[in-house]
Amino acid sequence: HQIMATTNPASTDAVTSFYFKENNEFTKGEDLTCYYALINNNGLNKAGVVDNDEDALLRAQVLTETRTSVFAIAKSDAPLYRRFNNTALGESATDGRDSLRFFENVRKEYLMDENNREGGLMDANVNYVGMWTANKATGLAFQIDTAVINRDNGDIKPQYLLSVAHNDFAGTDTIPCTEADGTHRDENGNFVDANHCIHAIPGKAAFERGKYVVSFADSAAANGYKKPYTDVTAGYVRVGFVEAIKQADTLWVLTDEFKALANDKIDFARLQAVNDSLVATGATKIKNVLTGVNHKNYTWSFRYVNPEAAGNVEEEGNANKFLFESNNYDGEKIAPENGSWLKIQNGCVVLTKNPSYFSNAKTGGDGALIFNVENKEDDQLATDNEEIATSEVTVIAQQGAVRVANAAGKKVVVSNILGQTVANTVITSDNAVIAAPQGVVVVAVEGEEAVKAIVK
Repeated sequence: HQIMATTNPASTDAVTSFYFKENNEFTKGEDLTCYYALINNNGLNKAGVVDNDEDALLRAQVLTETRTSVFAIAKSDAPLYRRFNNTALGESATDGRDSLRFFENVRKEYLMDENNREGGLMDANVNYVGMWTANKATGLAFQIDTAVINRDNGDIKPQYLLSVAHNDFAGTDTIPCTEADGTHRDENGNFVDANHCIHAIPGKAAFERGKYVVSFADSAAANGYKKPYTDVTAGYVRVGFVEAIKQADTLWVLTDEFKALANDKIDFARLQAVNDSLVATGATKIKNVLTGVNHKNYTWSFRYVNPEAAGNVEEEGNANKFLFESNNYDGEKIAPENGSWLKIQNGCVVLTKNPSYFSNAKTGGDGALIFNVENKEDDQLATDNEEIATSEVTVIAQQGAVRVANAAGKKVVVSNILGQTVANTVITSDNAVIAAPQGVVVVAVEGEEAVKAIVK
């Protein structure tokens, strides 16, 4: 009888288990290796390889046979998931932030910020990830950043954040109190240095801000698996973008209260209070911790289709192609057989439903998409121009209007694609909403370069 490993045993297959009986030791240099015989727990058989079998198949042998096959046991270093640190492919050896284009390798269509309005694939309130040919978008690159690496089993299953439309905050230094030394006190009246005086202006820590790629699985469940978080009612979960801030090991998804704020106006204590309030009412939290090996709706892992071939890749191709892995349906935190991967359904980028098996997904058998990447220097991030930052001024396209932040007292002119002026005004607040027609408009803020935006 042949001994084999399978995830789909036949009804006639008998599942068996073995004892590892130490048989002998072998020393090479300073390394001592133990070799074990695989003894069936029935006490009658052992696993072995016969000499006249060129395939070296593992077979059930009689325990009393003179010849015994022995095996060393070692940790497999074959990667299950892709890690973007291969310098031969132009990637960062230190797992630094990079920008990559993701394309499926059958039709070579690219992931992008969904802009197929005519095809009915967009929504007024939800920003989706789309897929189309390269000429259908002004930018195709996604910023990729490590969420879990070198910890929490991150060497086995690296997890990444994907994002576009960045408006990062460099942080500010504390402005110390200018009074004479020896006079500085804190709020409790204790003597402190100038930086900790109650008259000092505290600095703000740096953070990253952008649109992050997420699975809408939680939103779909809360919404009864209906649009806009699925392709159709009771359909597949869609994938899209949320505006968020990453600071240290936390990703804060911004609600409307915070989206209009400039970076230096973001208050993390207020974000925490809003999160606590949402959690208390059973609503979806906005504070998401990035650590841990568990699957998350806001991190992504890239599962090798052919892990046995992915060890020493020197060029992009079949050896390192992968699936976008989001979640599992079988409870396995690492390398689930029954999992959730990107696919296309009704023209939408969605996640495979249960049941979806890796053995089928890696062949495209259940519609799962198989990807490779392009790494282009100084590539343009994917965007639908929904939000454009011009120095500290931000122009945000929304339903039937553009929102201009941080431009109080400045003249703003909005023109349509034909050059006709549709608005000409001096705004009086740092969060002004100006009505605009649907489609591409040009927004010119006094003292800034004009930018294009797509009004929904």
